[in-house]
Amino acid sequence: SGTPDLRIALVGLPNCGKTALFNRLTGSRQKVANYPGVTVERKEGTFSLDDGRRCSVVDLPGTYSLKPTTLDEAITRDVALGRLANEPRPDLLVLVADATHLALSLRLVLEVHRLGLPMIVALNMSDVAQRRGFAIDRARFAAQLGIPVVATVAVRRGGVDALLEEIGRVRKNDAPTPAWTEPSADDVQATHDAAARILDEVGYREPARSDLVARIDRVLLHPVWGMLLLGVLLFFVFQAVFSWAATPMDLIDQGIAALGDALRMTLPAGPLQSLLVDGVIAGVGAVLVFLPQILILFAFILALEDSGYLPR
Repeated sequence: SGTPDLRIALVGLPNCGKTALFNRLTGSRQKVANYPGVTVERKEGTFSLDDGRRCSVVDLPGTYSLKPTTLDEAITRDVALGRLANEPRPDLLVLVADATHLALSLRLVLEVHRLGLPMIVALNMSDVAQRRGFAIDRARFAAQLGIPVVATVAVRRGGVDALLEEIGRVRKNDAPTPAWTEPSADDVQATHDAAARILDEVGYREPARSDLVARIDRVLLHPVWGMLLLGVLLFFVFQAVFSWAATPMDLIDQGIAALGDALRMTLPAGPLQSLLVDGVIAGVGAVLVFLPQILILFAFILALEDSGYLPR
C-alpha cells in the first residue's frame, strides 16, 4: 500500500518476453484489471530493491511503434506519456528487446528514447541469442544509444539480476515529459536508417543461415506468395482446431454426462443432487469441453513462434 518510490513501465514488441520478465520481477505480487473504459488488460505488480525502495511495475501491451494502429498500442503510448487519467507517468521505462530479433526492436528503442524519460534496454533471451551465434558488442551498443543496456533471461532464476542492479541506480525524476508528435514518413525512414547504422557500428551479426533456410525464406517472406501461404497456413490451423478436437471433445462430453448420470442415480432427488449434477458437473463440463480446442490452438501458436516464422 502507499505510493511507490519508483514507477516502472515495461515496453516492447509483442512476443519479446516482456510478460515473462514482468512475472520474474513481481512473482505473485500482481493484480490484473482493465484500463478504465476499455477492454485492454492492465497488469501491475510490485517488488523491492536492495536499498529498500518499493517499485511498482506495469506490463504495457506490446507495440511496434508509438504511432498507434490499435487500441493496445494507443494505451502503451498514452501511459508512457502520462496522458491517462489516474495513471501517473512512469519514472522509468524498461524497453524489452528480443536479442534474436534486435533489428525489429531497435526502431522502437530509438522512438521511445526520444521521449526523454529515464530508460533501460533489456536484451532479453540473451542466452538463446548467444547459443544461436548472434554477436553484439553490448558496451558499444549502450554507448551509441546513450542509455544502459543489460542482458536478461526472463525464464531463468537470477536472469534479471543485472536489470535490478541498473534499476537501483535510477532516482525519481519529476521533469516534465517532452511533447510527442506523430512521426512523419521521413521520420520513420530516418529511424530505420539510424537503426541500421547503429547495428552495423556495434557489430551486430546474425548467424549464417543455411542455403535451405534462405531458399525457404525467399518463398515464405515473399510479399505475394508469403501472404498466400500464410492464409493457407492459418486456414489449416483453424480447420485443425475444429476437426482434431472433435473426438476428445465428444469423449469429455460423454464422460461428464456419465458422471452426472451416476451421481443422479446415487443421490436422492433434491437440492444437493441439483447443485452437484446441474451446477458443479455441468458447469465444469461446459468449460472442459473446449480444452482440446484451446490446447491445439496454443500448440500451433507456440510452434509458429518458436520456429521464428511469426516474428519474421
